[in-house]
Amino acid sequence: MIRQRARLLGVQMALVDAFLLLVSFRFAYAIRAQWPSGNLPGLYPLEQYLIVIMASVPISLFCLWLGGVYRYRILRSYLVESWLVLRAVLLTGVLVATLAFLLKWHFLSRSFLVSFFVIATVALVAFKGLARVLFRLVGRKQFSERNVLIVAGRGEAEELSEAIQDHSNWGLRLVGWVPLDEGVGPLSAPRLGSFEELATLLETSPIDEVVFAIGRDEFSRIDDAVAMCEQMGIRVRLAVALVMPGLSKLRVEEFQGRPLLDLSLFPDNELRLALRRLLDVTLSSFFLALGSPLFLMSALLIKFEDGGSILFRQVRCGLNGRKFTLLKLRTMVPDADIHRKDLLPMNELSGPVFKIKRDPRVTTVGAYLRRFSIDELPQLWNVFWGDMALVGPRPPIPEEVSCYERWQRRRLSMKPGMTGLWQVSGRSEIDFDEWMQLDLNYIDNWSFWLDVKILLKTFPAVISGRGAQ
Repeated sequence: MIRQRARLLGVQMALVDAFLLLVSFRFAYAIRAQWPSGNLPGLYPLEQYLIVIMASVPISLFCLWLGGVYRYRILRSYLVESWLVLRAVLLTGVLVATLAFLLKWHFLSRSFLVSFFVIATVALVAFKGLARVLFRLVGRKQFSERNVLIVAGRGEAEELSEAIQDHSNWGLRLVGWVPLDEGVGPLSAPRLGSFEELATLLETSPIDEVVFAIGRDEFSRIDDAVAMCEQMGIRVRLAVALVMPGLSKLRVEEFQGRPLLDLSLFPDNELRLALRRLLDVTLSSFFLALGSPLFLMSALLIKFEDGGSILFRQVRCGLNGRKFTLLKLRTMVPDADIHRKDLLPMNELSGPVFKIKRDPRVTTVGAYLRRFSIDELPQLWNVFWGDMALVGPRPPIPEEVSCYERWQRRRLSMKPGMTGLWQVSGRSEIDFDEWMQLDLNYIDNWSFWLDVKILLKTFPAVISGRGAQ
């Protein structure tokens, strides 16, 4: 209902942010140029710094957008919004500094760069606070006011009524409601009559939108009313209780001119997923190159210990059950699978997962490789080729998946990863049900930033060897 208006506000805020970044840049240059020289070298001419601001502004706006700063349909506190701005500016600083290193901007003063981003952060955060005050005062005048009427059936009419009244600053005015049946209601708004009087109400009152808050079995009862609104040029919205609250995100899409209702339980923002894939390819390539000496040394130790194969290959289930071959450095004796049945009574995890401490099949070299997760280095190839991601639920074997309960299969709705919430929460120290719940929480709350946070927490977890077996 406010999506288009929220987008317009987001564009306006981005334009102001761009202006504030330009002002902050010029202000930081002037301040840095006036500092007592001391040991600080003088600045190059301002014209040479223009390339820096040409890169900084679009990168900053992109990071602010990526961090959700311009998603104004989501209600959040000023403290949360300030944190989103600070996080975006910090990421911008890292990206600009990396760009300066790669392009060899030797003229760029580090003290100026720090000053610029500090001033920009203060300016952006202060403006966000001022914008909140102004929006409360004059927000309704910014948009053309739209009068809304609710037809209340067995949908969430009361919640919808309260939401519209809470968003009066967006130019929405709830003029009242009518019940689809006499037993419905009351709502926290004036009742304007009965459903049979809807035609008279629309003809005698300035109504811009009619919202039908109905149940799934009430569609047929509103056909004539919807057709009447269309004939009169009044916008119709359907708030239909199609699914249980909290289960799915409902969207309307179009395919070859046909409307489709999309019920999704997993992240499906194509741009953010593309950024995730870009991060996977970039970091997997980097760590494959960086870890190649460690991989070669480990391979030699494995070969020297028992002369068996270096790599362990195992079929795993990936996105929505797609099978792929997972690669690891071999850490067990060559005939480990033969002895697994004998060790099943020693399994220390609930559910279909098999895991025991001090597994007698693990070799001496393998124990060290496992402790610091070196055995998982070859999975970077799985990430590079797209079967896995750096962050995500761990890929299960088909035998485990066949034992899943229905709710546990939802963890397959996202590409599996080398690390995840399970990794930074104790790995083998947590039980199976908690492991499954962590994966589902990750899917429900996924964001690009969550992946970055998990990656940053993974390194100390791996180095400490906490929970590894």
